[in-house]
Amino acid sequence: MATNNNRPVPFKATHPGEMLHDELEERGINNTELAKMMDVPVSQIDEFVNCEHGVDIEFARKLEKALNIPCDVWMDIYEGYLYDCKAIAERELNTLHTVRRASTILNHGYSRV
Repeated sequence: MATNNNRPVPFKATHPGEMLHDELEERGINNTELAKMMDVPVSQIDEFVNCEHGVDIEFARKLEKALNIPCDVWMDIYEGYLYDCKAIAERELNTLHTVRRASTILNHGYSRV
C-alpha cells in the first residue's frame, strides 16, 4: 500500500532511537558516554534509544554535535517515523473495516438487488 506521495508504508515504523542504538553500537559508545558528550541526563538517552520519546530540535542539535550526524537527518527520520505511524494506523483501520464487512456478509448472507 502506498500513500498519495508514493512513499511505501512499512510493516513497522522505525523510530530514530533504534537507529541511534545501532549507531552507538557500531561506534562502540554506550548511552552513558553519549549522555556526557551531549551534556544530558543518561535517562534521556535511555528513553530515546528505547523509543519512549521523540526528537526535538535541541536534542537533534546535540546529537549532531556529538556524533557529526546532521540535525536535519534526525528531524527527517523522526518526521518519517511519525508519518509511517499514521499511515500504518490508517492501513490497519482500513483492514479492520474490510474484515468487519466480510464478517457481516458471511454472517448475514449477501443478497444482490
